[in-house]
Amino acid sequence: MAAPVASGSQAPNREDEHKQILNPDILKDFLPSRVFPDVASEKDSGMVAGGKKQIISLCFEDTGRTCVTAGEDEMITYWDVLGGKKVKGYPSAKYGVDHLTPTHQKGHLLHSSTKGDEDDVRLFVADRGSYLKYYKGHTKRVGSISMNPAQNTFLTGSHDGTVILWDQRADKAQGMLNQMEGPCLVDWDPTGIVFAVAMPDIHYVCLYSNNQLDKAPFESGTINDPELDKISVPRRNPYITSIKFSNNGKYLLVGTSGVFHYVMDSYDLSVLARLEGHEGLERDKRGNMSIKSGKGLSGAEVCWTPDSCFVMSGSWDGRICMWDLTPPPGEARIPKPVPLMPHMLPAIPTITPISSLNEEKSGGPCRALAFNPKYMVFASAGEAMAFWLPAKKGAGDDDGDQMDIKMEA
Repeated sequence: MAAPVASGSQAPNREDEHKQILNPDILKDFLPSRVFPDVASEKDSGMVAGGKKQIISLCFEDTGRTCVTAGEDEMITYWDVLGGKKVKGYPSAKYGVDHLTPTHQKGHLLHSSTKGDEDDVRLFVADRGSYLKYYKGHTKRVGSISMNPAQNTFLTGSHDGTVILWDQRADKAQGMLNQMEGPCLVDWDPTGIVFAVAMPDIHYVCLYSNNQLDKAPFESGTINDPELDKISVPRRNPYITSIKFSNNGKYLLVGTSGVFHYVMDSYDLSVLARLEGHEGLERDKRGNMSIKSGKGLSGAEVCWTPDSCFVMSGSWDGRICMWDLTPPPGEARIPKPVPLMPHMLPAIPTITPISSLNEEKSGGPCRALAFNPKYMVFASAGEAMAFWLPAKKGAGDDDGDQMDIKMEA
């Protein structure tokens, strides 16, 4: 992969000419530029119960130049995005690795564990190849980590029913929400002032203020979707596996292991859209699904694009589905559904994919997906790791050239 600009002359003070606004046509034309098959299976036979080892978590550092993955091979692997190559892998067989979360310092990475009773969060430093800090406070496994976009603080949500606020520089917790209903998922809004907590066991989402942890949530809501009654009786609510604010702060993406994802208004938590068209990752590697909804392989497969206009999701059949969340012309936000009659719940609009990639359905389930915050490239992972770039449009384009995303407010 070449320099992070489109091909062409680089005249002074004309940086915008080398940036491109993401649109449906560009998104549909993404192709895998680099593919690394069986990347989590290189150090041994590569098999676990149900099939090949897979990558389960990936992230980009703030600069967009480094991607980090973690897999069932219990390795933390660093990738050079601009070069499209693996840099180095670090073993973590003692703890296992999940929920990779970059800090604001280059090479500093938070992650949770996958082993036994390990319920700490660890701060890994690539330059040292070792851990700098251990954050102890949870009594069960951590299932969610979110770095404050504006400060050196972060949140963790655990299966012990607690949410803890940490300062990256301190050993002890800075605050705690306890007595929540079951496992908790967390995410900061783009200002770092408000954060969301989702409780999958009760299908509940609430919003808290950073400086009022001792107060009740200032907003809360549930996802009450009558469409689920058409699938099974009694209703089988899909298990919430991730929550993510859009970069413009207007929406909250609620990822589930089922056949629907949801988009909520981040102000009042009304449900704005139901996203369908993918195959949920609730199944295990053999394709089996339990009677009760559960996490399955889901958790890292759905994300926003940096412009807050599109959602992308991996699918159990290997496809990558894309939905357009651009507001209608003349509107600043996705319109809220209106009930047909007073005292009735409004019908949730269904949005189907504008396109899907990997239609040949190769490589097994797409378990992890992230769009680069700075460059026109995204990464997908499962059994294989791939970097995706827009298709070339002219004979003069170099293979692998990248284009900056022009961010709009």
